[in-house]
Order: sequence, then structure tokens, then C-alpha cells
Amino acid sequence: MTYGAQYRTTMAGLMDGADDDMTLANEWQARLKMPGRERWMNEVTGARLVRGLSTPRFRDMVAWSLSAAVPTPAGMVAAARGEGLDAAIGHVLHDAGWRPDEERLTAADLDLNVLLDLGADKTAVFGLKALISWMAGDPTRAQICLAASPSLDAAGVCVAWCLRHGVLPAGRETTPMTANVPDLFHA
Repeated sequence: MTYGAQYRTTMAGLMDGADDDMTLANEWQARLKMPGRERWMNEVTGARLVRGLSTPRFRDMVAWSLSAAVPTPAGMVAAARGEGLDAAIGHVLHDAGWRPDEERLTAADLDLNVLLDLGADKTAVFGLKALISWMAGDPTRAQICLAASPSLDAAGVCVAWCLRHGVLPAGRETTPMTANVPDLFHA
């Protein structure tokens, strides 16, 4: 059964309470733990996550969940309410021992594809997909994701800066590349 847009909006709107961040974090955590490549999600979950991606806080939670050694919903919420994207990217850049959880990155990437099909904001999705590609050590795919984005959000700007300066996670370096986006760093 397929529900209409109004139903999805109404159901997503039911979560506007004080536990909104925790609800989103729990939903995202459940998605990351889901095994397999089939990424079907029910209408209510899809609507919640699509709506969540429209907020910088949830995008920060997603970024943190990809960089943390053991992501927890409480950790996602704390990161989003505290340092946000800085908490996600800071230790990834400087901790030489950091390595990506390939399964988690793949699950997030596949779920972002589903959310894009459900109407999620392209800037948010492609910024996070660029971050996933960068974390996986694939600067070429990160550049492709940035080029597909209509504009850049915070994650996109961070990835574009890293690409421009040849920086990969865990202190690794690569050949600097200019992302195919407007030059945000030129005065």
C-alpha cells in the first residue's frame, strides 16, 4: 500500500516533541544496523528521515554516526547539540588510527539513495554522500557527489576544502583536486 504525501507529512509531523532528535537518532541507528543491501523502508520512517535531513542537526547526527567508533543514538544527539559537524570530522582528520566502518558507510550511502528517491533535499543528500566517499578514501567519487549537488551545505563545504587541499581522513594525503563547484574559497 502506498500512502500519499499528506499522510507522510502528517505522520512525520507527529514527532515534533522534545524527543525529536532522539527519535531520528534511533531511526537512523536502526537503519545502519540493518543487514544486507536491500534498503526498503516503510513510509513513516522514510518521511521522518527525509524531514530530518532538512535540518542541520540531523545531518550532523548522520555525519557523526559515520565517524564514531561505536555510534549510539545518545552520542548522535549529543554531537548534534554540541560540536556538530566538527565532532564528526575533527577526529577523522587528525586521528591516524581512524578507519572507516565500510559496512556502515555502505548502509548509509544506500539509505541516502532511497531517501533521495523519497524526495530528500539534494544538497543534504549529496553533501553526505560526498562525506561518505571522502571518508572511504575515494576523492573522485566525492568530487562527483559535490558536482551533483545543486549547492553546498556544511558537509559539502568541508569535503570541497579537503579535496582542494589534498586531505584524506586519518592524516593521509592525496593529490589536491578542484571540486567541480563554485570556488567558495576565492576572495
